[in-house]
Amino acid sequence: MKALLFSFVVLALGCSQVPKKEEPNPLTILLEKQADWLATENDLRDQLREAVRTGEEAERRALNIANDAKDLEEHVEWLQAENKKLHGHAQVESVAHHQAQARIQELEQHLKGLKRQLDEAHRMTEAFADQTDLLLKLLSSPREHKPAAKAGICRDKNCRHQHRTPRR
Repeated sequence: MKALLFSFVVLALGCSQVPKKEEPNPLTILLEKQADWLATENDLRDQLREAVRTGEEAERRALNIANDAKDLEEHVEWLQAENKKLHGHAQVESVAHHQAQARIQELEQHLKGLKRQLDEAHRMTEAFADQTDLLLKLLSSPREHKPAAKAGICRDKNCRHQHRTPRR
């Protein structure tokens, strides 16, 4: 019996030295869970606020992009209209340029014809001047002796100046 009593004493002493496992308090567990839920809820609210702010910013950017796109479309339409006008002006200028080139060629041909006429007129003027000089010399006051070269021109020919009487 002593052994049995001794074992109970050892058991009692051994159990007294080992701390008892405490039973969790249900209120403490609920308070911890509530604190976790509140922290999670606050995190989710912060995330929601950030998402709303990001969404509003994205909406503003989308609106700005839409406005910019509309402005660009209007600018493109204006540029297309200007391009059409300029293309029309270019066609008109091209036609005018071709007409001017044709007129220039026509005038150059006319100028070449006038140069030929001018050359012919110059030759005729020189011939007329030579004839006029000759006539003036023949019709001028008579000289006692005509030069031999000019006297030989009319020899044996029917020259008009031989039959005229000189003027005084």
